[in-house]
Amino acid sequence: MTRQNNDPLEKMIKDDMTNGDSKVLRDKALDSLRQKQRSAVFIAGIYLLICILGMLFFANIAMETSSTRLVIIYGILFLVFFESTILIKLWYWVVHTRLSLSREMKILQLNFARTLPEETQWLDAPPESALQKRGKKIYAWFYLVVCLAVGGYFGFSNNDNFSNVWWETPHAPNTDTMGLSREVELEADGSGRLKTEYSFPNNSLFPQKEFSMYMGKKDLPPGYAEGYRDFDGNKLSVELHPQGQGTRTVVHLPKVVPPGKRMMFISEWTSKDQASREGDDWVFTDGMGGFGYRRVHYQYRIKLPPNVKASDISPSPDNQWKEGDRIVVAWDRNMGGRENFTLKLRYLPGEK
Repeated sequence: MTRQNNDPLEKMIKDDMTNGDSKVLRDKALDSLRQKQRSAVFIAGIYLLICILGMLFFANIAMETSSTRLVIIYGILFLVFFESTILIKLWYWVVHTRLSLSREMKILQLNFARTLPEETQWLDAPPESALQKRGKKIYAWFYLVVCLAVGGYFGFSNNDNFSNVWWETPHAPNTDTMGLSREVELEADGSGRLKTEYSFPNNSLFPQKEFSMYMGKKDLPPGYAEGYRDFDGNKLSVELHPQGQGTRTVVHLPKVVPPGKRMMFISEWTSKDQASREGDDWVFTDGMGGFGYRRVHYQYRIKLPPNVKASDISPSPDNQWKEGDRIVVAWDRNMGGRENFTLKLRYLPGEK
């Protein structure tokens, strides 16, 4: 017969069954098995609670995001936690059955031992091999590394310093909404300064270290590439690549941006031909697309030259006011990602 070491029931089997300690040993043995069952219930309960919280968490953020890719990712993680509840119930069923069967077998061995001669030799169970021990350690380390990698991949965040910027408002929630805030300051000779704050959510499946966008012209003004910086004022590295009739701008981000977080930077540069001449008028035009995002939040401000009024504005501005001797024209739009925001402003220099 086989037996497990350090089990009080085994001592009862091998010792004299008429000994007065047999009842005490039996109680200790049964208490040991019951304690193991209570431990299994505790482990299964904690694991099940974690799975339920995980399902609720990913279901909640999946309903809040508008990114199809992120919804798929969160749906898969929801299913992983859901299937884990089934696995832990199967594990508990196996452990409970094993402990119950072990209890009955020990009692059966005890009753059977009473009918055998005292000189009966009992055999120990064979020890666990070194290969089995090594396999358990490898599995435990593999499970730990996978858990840490998954947790780090989805939990890593490096954009906490920008939690109070304008696109983190209800108008542009941190889901799949692209945010763009642009301010143009025009001068009477057609020159001007253009400053743009970009906020692009990373709705891909992988961390991003750079972001590229297409400019519809090849002749970019001097200093254009040097005008990119992060929100801490640090200069960003930018590459310009000719593409078709325009230029592909590649912005290297200061930190890796994980999925679901935002790629944010500022572009500021001055051009001698922000506006073009049409007869006696200066005309400023600009157009932007959704960059492939589902929703876009635009904030656009144009400061006219000093003491100048616009003779024609399209589309109609949402607001306008005066700052010193300049008139400010403003748009604030939430649009679909496939919609283009195109504006045209005409003004006559020197008009009072």
